[in-house]
Amino acid sequence: MKYKVLIVEDESVVAWHLQDILEQSGYEVVASVGSGEDAVKLTQTLAPDLILMDISLKGDMDGIEAASQILKICKIPVIFLTAHADKHTLNRAKNAMPYGYIVKPFQEKDVVSAIEIVLNKHQQVSLEKEMEIWLENLLHSVGESVIATDEKGRIKFMNPTAEEMTGWKLNDASGRDISEVFQLFDTKTREPIENPAKLALKENRLVELDKSVLLRAKDGSELEITDSAAPIKDSNGKLSGVVIIFFDCNKCSLTNPKEKQLLEHLRRIKKMDVFNTLSSGFANNFNSLLTGILGNIALLKRDDYMNPDLEKKLDRIEGAASRAALLVKQLMIFSRQAGLSPEPVNLNQEVAHVVETLRKLTDPRIEIHAEFNADRPIVIGDRSQISEMLLAIGLNAHEAIVPTLTKRRQGKMGFSTHVESLSPVFCAEHRLDPEKLYVHVAIADSGIGIKNELKERVFEPFFSTKGSGRGLGLSIVFGIIKNHHGAISFTSIPGQGSLFDIYLPVSAHLDIVE
Repeated sequence: MKYKVLIVEDESVVAWHLQDILEQSGYEVVASVGSGEDAVKLTQTLAPDLILMDISLKGDMDGIEAASQILKICKIPVIFLTAHADKHTLNRAKNAMPYGYIVKPFQEKDVVSAIEIVLNKHQQVSLEKEMEIWLENLLHSVGESVIATDEKGRIKFMNPTAEEMTGWKLNDASGRDISEVFQLFDTKTREPIENPAKLALKENRLVELDKSVLLRAKDGSELEITDSAAPIKDSNGKLSGVVIIFFDCNKCSLTNPKEKQLLEHLRRIKKMDVFNTLSSGFANNFNSLLTGILGNIALLKRDDYMNPDLEKKLDRIEGAASRAALLVKQLMIFSRQAGLSPEPVNLNQEVAHVVETLRKLTDPRIEIHAEFNADRPIVIGDRSQISEMLLAIGLNAHEAIVPTLTKRRQGKMGFSTHVESLSPVFCAEHRLDPEKLYVHVAIADSGIGIKNELKERVFEPFFSTKGSGRGLGLSIVFGIIKNHHGAISFTSIPGQGSLFDIYLPVSAHLDIVE
C-alpha cells in the first residue's frame, strides 16, 4: 500500500522539493498547503497517514498550534520541519506530541529515514493500543475474577466478577493498596495471611493461593477462594505490576472424593482454556506488530546511506524481533492457531527416529529403549509438529534424569506404543471421542520427578522448574497434542521418575500403506 502524506509548508520551493522526494520514494502526497488552518481542515477530509508540518507557518496559526488542533481531532503522526532548533521552540513543540523532527536544510535520506521510522513507531503504538483494548474487553468478559495492580501493589484494574466478589467497585478501589481490597485469612484460624500479590511482587514469581483461603469482602462477608497471582513485566522485562486470577470455591463445593477429583480436573482444563484464549489473542496481535517491525527494518536497511552505528542498532532490533517472532509461533501452536500440514504419520517410525536422535544428544549414561506394540500406528497429523512434540518430552526427561546420575548409577528412559480403546470417563475428562481407537505413546524416565505442588502447572506457558520461565516448555507439547485432537496425561513420583501418556486418534483410512 502507498502511505498518504500531507505536506504543510509555506515556502513553495521547499514544498516542491519535499513532494518530489516523497513521490520518488513511493509515497502519495494527498495535498500540499501553506497554512495551519488549511492543514486542520484537510486532515479531517483527506485522512492522511502522516503529516510533514513546518513549525514556522505564516498567519495566525503556526505549525505547533495546528498540530495541537489535529491531535485533538485524530491520532495522525506529525513530523515537524524546522530551521529553529532552539530550546524555547522545542519545548513548545513537545506539547503537540510530534513523532519526530527534520531540521532544515535537509537531505533526501533524512526525510525518507524519518518517515519510515515514524510510520513504524505509529504502527506499533496503534497495535499496542488495539491489544490493550482487546485485553481489557477479554478480562471483562471472562468468568474468573481478575485484579491487576501496578509495581507498588496499587489497584489498576478489576473485572465485574472481581468487583462482585470483593464488594469493591473499580472506581472506589483504583489506586488503593491491594491488601486493603483483597483481604485474605486462614480458613481455620481466621488469622490474616500474607497477600499473594505482595509476595509475587516481592519475589518476582508466580504464587499459588492456598486452597483453604478466605476472602473477606467489603461488607465483611467471607468466601473460600483459590488460584494464583503472577508478576507482570513490561517489554524490557522490568516488573510493572501483578495480576491475580481467583475462583469462588463455594460454588463448587462437593463432598464425594471422586466428584472433587473430577471437578479439580475440569478446573485445570478451564484454566488452560483461559491461557489458550489469552495466548491466541496475544499471538495474533503481536504477530501483526512483529511483521510490521521486521518489514520496516528491512526497508530501512536498503538505504545506501545508512549510518554504520544505526545499522548495528537495527541488527540488534531485528534479532530481538526475530526471537520474539519465534516465541509468537510457539504461542500460536499452544493456542491451536498454527496451521497444520496433515499427512499419514507412522508413530512407530517417528518414535524410532526420535529415540535415535536422543541417543546422539543425551548423556551416554542414560539407557534409552523402545517397544513398538502398536499394530495400527497411523495417525493423520503434521509430521514435523509430532516429531517436535516427542523430542521435547524426551529432552525434558533427559534434563530430569541428569541430576540423578553418578559414577555407579545410570539413568533410564523408555518409549512404547500401543493401540487402545479408551474408557468413556477418560474420554469425557480429556474431550476425546470414545468411539475411536487411539495410539498410546508412553514415555517414562527415572528422573527426579515432579513435586506434587507443581503438577497442575506443568503445561502452563512460561512455567519452568529451572527458574528462567522464558520458554513455553511442555505447553508446546500440550498445544500440539490438542491440535491433533489428542490428549496427554502424566504421573510422577518425586525422587523416582515420571511417565507421560500421549493419545492420538488412529487414522480411519485402513488402506494407508505403513
